[in-house]
Amino acid sequence: MITFQQARQLVQAALADEYPASADFTTAPWGFESSEYYVVIAGPYARLFGARNQAEEKWEEPRLDAPAITVVKATGAIVELDNNEIPNTIATCGVPNPNLDE
Repeated sequence: MITFQQARQLVQAALADEYPASADFTTAPWGFESSEYYVVIAGPYARLFGARNQAEEKWEEPRLDAPAITVVKATGAIVELDNNEIPNTIATCGVPNPNLDE
């Protein structure tokens, strides 16, 4: 079984090359988990954390609509789930999301 941090690393390695370097692809330190899956939030740095400069502003919107990548805990495989496969019981994991009110 992999950890949430390992799931983040797998997503980073698998998807970073799909974005231009200017997007500064990253994974959020927060996400979600069920008994079988981790959901890793990933995308351009500005989309997850806000633009650090004017050049990054094109990657910023919509800020909370970053890709949610599902990783199987048992294998580390990245999978796509349809709406019928999404677990009913899911909890947050990692650090608290600073973009959401607690």
